[in-house]
Amino acid sequence: MPSVEIIVSGALGRMGTAILQALEFFPEIQVVGLIDSVEKLAGQRSLCVAGKDVPAAPHLAELNVPSGCVIVDFSNPIVTRELARLCAEKGAKLVVGTTGLSDSDQALLYEASQTTAVLVSSNMSTGVQVLLTVVEELARRLPDFDIEIVEMHHRRKKDAPSGTALMLADAAARARDIKLSEVARHGRHGLVGERKNEEIGLHAVRGGDIVGEHIVVFAGEGEHLELRHSAHSRLTFAMGALRAARFLADKPRGFFTMRDVIAAAQ
Repeated sequence: MPSVEIIVSGALGRMGTAILQALEFFPEIQVVGLIDSVEKLAGQRSLCVAGKDVPAAPHLAELNVPSGCVIVDFSNPIVTRELARLCAEKGAKLVVGTTGLSDSDQALLYEASQTTAVLVSSNMSTGVQVLLTVVEELARRLPDFDIEIVEMHHRRKKDAPSGTALMLADAAARARDIKLSEVARHGRHGLVGERKNEEIGLHAVRGGDIVGEHIVVFAGEGEHLELRHSAHSRLTFAMGALRAARFLADKPRGFFTMRDVIAAAQ
């Protein structure tokens, strides 16, 4: 299998650390650069990864970016925007797992995909990708059932609802040919009145060190269904991110998601 060179953005964060640990399962992938904040790097210009010194910097522009290199980004929207611009300029590929992206951020990533290859997914796990398909199918087959989504994450997560919860809600809305922005209901408090038929409820729970849990409820008259996905370790997402990088390595340009990665593996 051809060698794939990657640069990890957010390398010292929880997901970045998991990606570096997951490299042992991908001998064909080589880390050639690391990006993180000035504060986290604390003046270090290289970090040891698997016994090898790897160049490190707070910005991609300060690193040597080999032709065809894949940037794997789990950082924050500000950094992701910078990477989208620089990848388009330098011809680097970009895998984005950063959550909390705005519509304008998504548009910027799509614009970059006209020049280079970009893959965006709020959740890199195989199980969640299959769950999205199941949710879409159930939303279509059970048009009279109410849909509620509960997500639980660790206390340090900054955005809510989670990117995965939004992906699940969007899959359900798409199946019913409605816009999520028009039917999403983020929690309930006080005298809110009866639930509207078209509502899709989203509820965020934060606490402890929960890696990620998502529950999708389809509630009908006299019965209800629950679909649950539990992430036991960030290694699950890290493995998916590296599979995404491997998938993107030979793509000259285009906009992709994890569904494309899974479809290519079948």
